Amino acid sequence: MKRLENYLSSDFYKKYKNTYHSDKILKEVFNCELKFVHRIRSFGKKKYSDIYGMNIHIITDFIDLYYQEMLHKDYDIAWKMIYSFYLDPDSVATKSYGDILCSADGLLSIKRIYSHKGLTTQFISEYETYRRVPIIYFPQETNGINMTRASVFGDRIDYTLFDLKKYFEAKKSKTNVDSHKCRLISAYELPKTSDFLHQMGSFENLIDWLNIKGIFTSEQYEVYDIEKGDDSIITDYLPEYSWNWSDEYYINIKEMIDKYLKLLEK
Repeated sequence: MKRLENYLSSDFYKKYKNTYHSDKILKEVFNCELKFVHRIRSFGKKKYSDIYGMNIHIITDFIDLYYQEMLHKDYDIAWKMIYSFYLDPDSVATKSYGDILCSADGLLSIKRIYSHKGLTTQFISEYETYRRVPIIYFPQETNGINMTRASVFGDRIDYTLFDLKKYFEAKKSKTNVDSHKCRLISAYELPKTSDFLHQMGSFENLIDWLNIKGIFTSEQYEVYDIEKGDDSIITDYLPEYSWNWSDEYYINIKEMIDKYLKLLEK
């Protein structure tokens, strides 16, 4: 009850009262009964940059107008409040390959950033830098690559790309037995994803379409091991994958995103 009272007396609540963001906090964190949750005006017309910018603005306000006002910092409740109203900009980022609609697959989720930086100024700055533009796209399909790689590879994009490389190699050699050894085969066999991979034709074409050669792969299309760094190449699967990233992986994935962003500036 005290937490709710503190929130209702905060400058953040006064500013955002009767808005989507505050309603979500009241409903999902404090279990308040609301007649309805206010909607975000013209949400259906918003682009990736709109939602990304809105997130930065409102999370900054939340930290300045609520979190910094807390006499005793309650990290858990503050994070739950942010996550209750957070909107993933990937949800509106799409790219087509032929007639197949693909959706963005964020490489650094807000949860990942929070787990490494907490609610600090670095949390905001890293979100602002590393979520500025989407990089990876896969077909928009239930239980597709975007969703499946999170559970199979602990959300690691490097082993996802390695698995795709093995899939294309097996298809090229017409060895269906080998292709079924791929860890994401259940996603690859879905209608849209299967059509996407067939139209793409090769791993090289996929990497070129994503414009990530020389960043996530070598110039020869070998997949870099992000955790090891130093241009180490993945040659086989790991025995298991942890959902918790090492500091090395987190640092190195940021460096790769930095390289991608510099490429866009050229």
